[in-house]
Amino acid sequence: MSAPSSLNSPSPVLYETLDKTRPQVRLLEICPAESDEAPVEVKLCTRFLDDAVGSFIPFSYVWGDPEDTEPILVNGITKQVTRNLASLLRMARRHALADPPLSADSARFRGTFFWADAICINQDDTDERSHQVGLMESIYSNAPLVAAWLGEGRNAHLAAHVIATIAKCRGLAKWWDEMQTAAAEGTDMIDPDPDLGGWMAKYPEFWQQDTEELCGNTYWNAVDCFLDAAYWDRVWTFQEVVLPADGLFLHGSSLIKRRDAMALAPWFLALDRQPISGLAFVNERVVLAVVSRVMWKTFRLSRIQQHVDDRLLPMRPANLQIVYACWNLCASDPRDKIYGLLGLMNSDIVADYTKDTRDVFCGFFATWIRAHGNLEFLDRSDIANHLAAQEVGQNQVTLPSWIPRSVVFPEEYLTNKRDTVSGLLGPLDAFCPSKGLSVSSAHVSESIGRLKVSGVLCERIKEVEGSWRSFDDGSGRRDILAGFFYLTAKWSKYANNQMAFPPAGTGNMKEKLLEEPTQDPAITVGQALFRITFLDGHPKYGTRLDMETEETRALAMDFIMTIAMAQGTTEEQGRDGLSNAIKVYSLLGLGDYHGPPNEEGQESMGLPAKFLRDWLTLGTRQQLNFVRYQDSLDMNVTRKVKFLTERGCVGVAASACPGDLISVVAGCTTPMILRQTDSGYEVVAPCFVLGYMDGEAKDMVDRGEAEIETLTIL
Repeated sequence: MSAPSSLNSPSPVLYETLDKTRPQVRLLEICPAESDEAPVEVKLCTRFLDDAVGSFIPFSYVWGDPEDTEPILVNGITKQVTRNLASLLRMARRHALADPPLSADSARFRGTFFWADAICINQDDTDERSHQVGLMESIYSNAPLVAAWLGEGRNAHLAAHVIATIAKCRGLAKWWDEMQTAAAEGTDMIDPDPDLGGWMAKYPEFWQQDTEELCGNTYWNAVDCFLDAAYWDRVWTFQEVVLPADGLFLHGSSLIKRRDAMALAPWFLALDRQPISGLAFVNERVVLAVVSRVMWKTFRLSRIQQHVDDRLLPMRPANLQIVYACWNLCASDPRDKIYGLLGLMNSDIVADYTKDTRDVFCGFFATWIRAHGNLEFLDRSDIANHLAAQEVGQNQVTLPSWIPRSVVFPEEYLTNKRDTVSGLLGPLDAFCPSKGLSVSSAHVSESIGRLKVSGVLCERIKEVEGSWRSFDDGSGRRDILAGFFYLTAKWSKYANNQMAFPPAGTGNMKEKLLEEPTQDPAITVGQALFRITFLDGHPKYGTRLDMETEETRALAMDFIMTIAMAQGTTEEQGRDGLSNAIKVYSLLGLGDYHGPPNEEGQESMGLPAKFLRDWLTLGTRQQLNFVRYQDSLDMNVTRKVKFLTERGCVGVAASACPGDLISVVAGCTTPMILRQTDSGYEVVAPCFVLGYMDGEAKDMVDRGEAEIETLTIL
């Protein structure tokens, strides 16, 4: 939405003042041309917005490099626009004029007006920009269609073919609706067959290897290119594609329906829940590459569809959390991280470009507290992001430590590869560390940027262990294995996790622990590391981990495979990994589980026989879940710091130092690590720590071991 003034040289003839009492907008008409290469020429006209509703198509696009421009004619006046916008106008002109039509939907571009912010808004007039931003919801939500430009794209026509084919899968939409209903009702969901209706056999070209590049298949490489477009990473385009009743993606010369593109997400979910196997025409390398490279990119489509559906609800909540949910979407002007989503919020916030970034975000989070009654935005605060930005000289904007800098400047997070707790993979929603604490007194002093909260200072951090990447000797996962062995040996002598909930069925274990905490710990350090890897929840079933259940034990086997798997596929390396697996198994505290001998007559040595057979049968190793769970280990443990508290609790965070305070703040979904200063506290990072995730802080207050305090967060 916002852009450098160097792109615009407004002329009094080109931009006359718009009426604000009865809102006006400028619409553009694309003039015909004799060839696709001819310069772009458009005409501007001014209309009252209420009269123009439904009569024009708004464009959605990424501005592109502000230095890479191209001249076009606007009302006969030369104006520089970014090359990406010029390409969009040229492609829209091509669809409008092509005979025969390029697509069945090309007719929708004929004889109509369009709206493009870079041309229809005087970007050099701050008052006009602020006012027009306030009209964005009306402009897009009342449009019959949005035309979204993704760029030229390699083999865009192949991507369009795959997407349209999957969208026609018989039964996919029905299963998706049933799955959402089951999730809302908390009932079990049926795993679907990705080959719904046998459609895959009709398109064998989708599943055969025909190239060495990327996914190994030209069609899926084209889909990967579609999902890699810069369009998906911008905050303005997110709002613009969600608000209208319908949408078309212009990808090269292809037109892809919004509803068809959205079908990719549920199909990949079906594929994830019920992997393809046993189909003769399917190349397994291609499927594995598609799952690992393409599947996660469809999550951005799920996010779009979720908010499209939310707009159909009869009662719309305030929904300020959308800024948090879209934290990784970027904007040229950080204030647009809020202003670019106003059309999706039900709030009284008004765009005001006369305010600086700090004031805009202080005011926004003050509104958040009043509207939602929680402090969930603290879950992404991380002092390391602030310090890293200062070190490299990025965005010299000073923000309070409690404002999540990765939300304001996501490009810093992505560049510096910082890892906050909100980047963890697991069921954080299942926990309530601040249960029993009141958030009613929380407020922001906007003038000085201080946050007042109620909370409990539980205890201090005793020891901190850095990223396991420090063990990296060039052998891949061996650094994780070395870190696991090192930490379990170092902390086992005094870690007791006496605050942690013991596994189900061990009710007396905690009482015994309190009598002799170092003699009989509630859980081992190895088990604590296993549990924090998955945030104490099963990644497939969404249930809390219970070491007595077969589901958790099976997950533990996958965990062992993940960190103990030797590199390579030779028999010697496989048996070396097996030796490490036996050691990891013993450190998890799973007890002696002696299964029957395997096919070679070897004893199980404390490991389930099926696990041994899977390990030693190298051909089946790729089919195990360690491929999926590697992400949990990487995001939740490997790239984070591990810490041990003075009471012996094990936790994980993006940042921590010995002496930092574990605190439970009313209204937060995770405990917070705070650092004391002369005038208050700074937010170091949110954390996940076994022993403070289920209301134990309030229990400490009730026992007289701690007190609820008013904390000033700087």
